[in-house]
Amino acid sequence: EFRRVLFRSVYGMEVLMSSDWANGVSQEINFPQEIRDNVKIVNPVKIDGKYYALKLNHIPSVGSLVATGNSHEECAEKIRQMAQMVSGEGLTIKVQGLEDAITEFNKMLNGTGQGN
Repeated sequence: EFRRVLFRSVYGMEVLMSSDWANGVSQEINFPQEIRDNVKIVNPVKIDGKYYALKLNHIPSVGSLVATGNSHEECAEKIRQMAQMVSGEGLTIKVQGLEDAITEFNKMLNGTGQGN
């Protein structure tokens, strides 16, 4: 039986979270519960109500922030707001390039990007 999928939003966006913290075992990531669905943690573990990314290797990526919306700009604004709510030892969430990413995506859709 075919089921119809209903979408709440048209666009989605993801920004990586990274940490060069030297522990090498786990990375605590703090955030309010209201954005839990938007915080994606690599190898997640919850201990005593705290969230951790288990670092099984020395790759700095510990997760990402995701957002959906009716435009790229709406997604980017949601991510900027959530990034201010997330913290952790040495945690970096690079939101500075979101406008450039949106511009390049639009160029690709319009056939005006690099290589065209």
